[in-house]
Amino acid sequence: MDKGPYLEALRAEAVRHGQDVVFCHVGKMMYAEAPDVPAGRILNLPITRLNALRRSVFKEILRLADQHEHVVVNSHATFRWRHGLFSAFDFDQIKALSADFYITLLDNAESIHQRLLRDHDLDHTLKDIMVWREEELLSTEIIANIIRGRNKPTYTAHVDTGDYVVVVNAEKVVLTGKKEEKNEYMSFSGFVGGERYRSLRQVRERRPEFLIMHAVKGMLPKNRLAARMLTKLRVFAGTKHPHEANNPVKISV
Repeated sequence: MDKGPYLEALRAEAVRHGQDVVFCHVGKMMYAEAPDVPAGRILNLPITRLNALRRSVFKEILRLADQHEHVVVNSHATFRWRHGLFSAFDFDQIKALSADFYITLLDNAESIHQRLLRDHDLDHTLKDIMVWREEELLSTEIIANIIRGRNKPTYTAHVDTGDYVVVVNAEKVVLTGKKEEKNEYMSFSGFVGGERYRSLRQVRERRPEFLIMHAVKGMLPKNRLAARMLTKLRVFAGTKHPHEANNPVKISV
């Protein structure tokens, strides 16, 4: 989806009404910050330099936000680097920006296919595109990152610096395709022949909280620290929970 013409029309309309609006295109600003990078090749950089470039650009955006009444930031929510998917923002800087609202746009498969053919030299199949679109839904990863404390400048990999997370409406988790029937969860009693398999649909009916716990556990490091982190995750099937007295900060995903 080419947002350029839409944002340009929005800028023109703001100027026509005498509004003080600054438009910040994170991708273009990152290229301006790194003039040695050829167009369309910024994701070939090492992940450490990508993160440094993004933080530098957001610092400039925060400076502009202090100087102007309105700021519109155009950025991706995620990006794919090599064989991984990463968030395209830092929690501390997004919190400092304190945006009034967010608008999320998700391309359809045909649009992504055409853009990859036009702008990138990347082998892909329709299955790849569908998987990438699903991966844009990062709610589980966001939960895991908050539990680990990766949204804080003080994050240290071997130290538990995360926050408690309360997840509600676990019974309303939606998966695409036939995952409701095809995804299976195995339990073992410890005795011969004690293996038992349940479909996702069966688990949802019996214990919907397990779906979230299982997904987040898979994103945490495989060590004793992860077990301690997982105790900070509280999942509830419905909207009610006993932690209102702790004044939790709402994060809608």
